[in-house]
Amino acid sequence: MTVKVEREGKGTFTRQYTIGGKYDLAQVQANLELGILTLTLPKAAEAQPRTIPVQVG
Repeated sequence: MTVKVEREGKGTFTRQYTIGGKYDLAQVQANLELGILTLTLPKAAEAQPRTIPVQVG
């Protein structure tokens, strides 16, 4: 993940973080309010075991 912030009159800076784990990247949300960046990264659904019928013949 790379975070880029622009500040009025003070230029820009970029910071990059590596986040471990399994997240649903399609559902990531970011909010910047009063200079605080809040990221919401929901966990991805775990794969559930299932039975797959096998046809013989």
